[in-house]
Amino acid sequence: MIYCRKFKKTNSPTEKMKKQTCYQLLLLAFMLLTAHSASAQDIIVKSNNDSIRAKVIEFDAESIYFRYANEREGIVQKIHKNQVKQII
Repeated sequence: MIYCRKFKKTNSPTEKMKKQTCYQLLLLAFMLLTAHSASAQDIIVKSNNDSIRAKVIEFDAESIYFRYANEREGIVQKIHKNQVKQII
């Protein structure tokens, strides 16, 4: 477990650098954990206001291709763009 212990109050440059490095490591760990949990999930809102939790794979001039959010290796689904209100 990463933690920053309380350093004695000194004006030593090495103590300040140790404390700064410790906080940078904590920030880096937080950013890595946040990035993993924020993996790309989209919400497709259809014209009738139904919503689909999905990962958009690709889109072309007429269609949007996606997988349902809970199926990482599932079948790629297709929906026409005129059925979609927005993608969040």
